[in-house]
Amino acid sequence: MTGVWKLVIESGGEELLLKLANDVSTLSGEASSRRMGTIGITNATVSGDAISWVVPVRTPIAIDLAFSVQVDGDTIAGESRAGNYGSSVVRGYRGTASDWVPWPAPHIHRSAVCLPDGTEIIAVSYDENDPYRRDRSPDFGLYLDRRWVPPWSHAHLEWPDLGLPVEPETIVPGLHDLLHRARRGQCVEIGCLGAHGRTGTALAWLAILTGEPSESAVSWVRANYCPLAVETQEQEVFVAQLHP
Repeated sequence: MTGVWKLVIESGGEELLLKLANDVSTLSGEASSRRMGTIGITNATVSGDAISWVVPVRTPIAIDLAFSVQVDGDTIAGESRAGNYGSSVVRGYRGTASDWVPWPAPHIHRSAVCLPDGTEIIAVSYDENDPYRRDRSPDFGLYLDRRWVPPWSHAHLEWPDLGLPVEPETIVPGLHDLLHRARRGQCVEIGCLGAHGRTGTALAWLAILTGEPSESAVSWVRANYCPLAVETQEQEVFVAQLHP
């Protein structure tokens, strides 16, 4: 069971690397992903071919990501549970030492993004320690996660983490309103949790609305905002199919 394992959390398609080591009585290791960085696992137990462990994620929000899996030769399958988010199927296989990538810790965004037509919008991630500290409070915020309850004027759009809006047509009025406010000179921001998946996808959508071709919008937002923007292949395909 020791060594490197490559896992996929099927809800959202998030990829996770696991590196395990053990001595006579204990199992230890690290988990790593581009989304959460590299974190030492806790509460690791082994019973026959069954393994369980916890990844104590602390940014952008504090949550214990618990895994319970069964090993069958060089494959692994089971489930993960992330607090109130519920559970997801986990599948994977044994990798090699060269597959291990120690991703850096997540970063906090308070990033001004200049859209193709010159409109400026600030992209923000949720800093659980002090989410509403700003050098200047925005005039308006549009948020893709209900954790945001800032003291300034704001609105929410329904958009599941690591996914796509269930009803994309309901998102358009909110994005147009945000653009309209920014073009009138208001200081506006948009954010989710880490500000990469949902926020990155929304920024790509805004780039299309302000002149960027849909086929290059993901590349545009990664170059002009953050290389980690737009987290899943599903989100990339979604952006490529958008039209203003």
